[in-house]
Amino acid sequence: MQQFLDMFENFEPKILAIDTSTDVCSVALTHLGLIKEETVVAAREHTRRLLPMVASILSESGLSFKDLDAIAVANGPGSFTGLRIGLSIAQGLAYGVDLPLIPVSTLGAMANSVIRKGNLNNEHIIVPAIDARMNEIYWSAYQLSTTNESAIEESTKGAIQLIGEEKVSSPEACYQYCQSLNNDHVIAVGSGWRYAQSESRILFKTNAEFYSTAYDVAELALEALKKGQVIDPMYAQPTYLRNEITWQKRRRIRS
Repeated sequence: MQQFLDMFENFEPKILAIDTSTDVCSVALTHLGLIKEETVVAAREHTRRLLPMVASILSESGLSFKDLDAIAVANGPGSFTGLRIGLSIAQGLAYGVDLPLIPVSTLGAMANSVIRKGNLNNEHIIVPAIDARMNEIYWSAYQLSTTNESAIEESTKGAIQLIGEEKVSSPEACYQYCQSLNNDHVIAVGSGWRYAQSESRILFKTNAEFYSTAYDVAELALEALKKGQVIDPMYAQPTYLRNEITWQKRRRIRS
């Protein structure tokens, strides 16, 4: 493992990142210390859009698949169809050129984006939420994982820390959690917060038109790669929180 980590001390890995877990179709590429991104809101068009976008971003950078060090993918929770499309393409590309795969939480990527774009401190709680249909949402809570403000300003890589676990629940359960916190420190983002638009009791900041993109998938993947947190693409699985909870309930009933 140490030999694997030492490989990435003296150069910036080239990672292709893919995110089709929401209505956004997004690809990003880490190269020469920068992250390039192509993003388009394209609900139900991921299959048609994704591969041309991948080819475009590689061509603009003068790279081929064989030049890459890893492929990263947003693996949910999110749109069932979108997750399957993104993961299957990421698996196929990684397997085809013998690259490791880096799965990144969609909710984590959203939280990373909030931190990257905002002037926050470690008292803020970021609550990304995605519409899960059937009057439910996928959601989680994050905060900055360090009290070193200057380090946060220099780089957000690895700066987010999951509080508890990712969940699927009614919107009300998420609202209650947020309202138990200091309203001034809650930043609630994502399509799951559309349920709150008619709620006069919501007193904290919300932005329902906020999506994860491949830029933040790539940024989190860089840190994961340097820690050796990669998997064989053949064993990658999307995160379906609803399916996991349903299975757990059935297991309890049968036992």
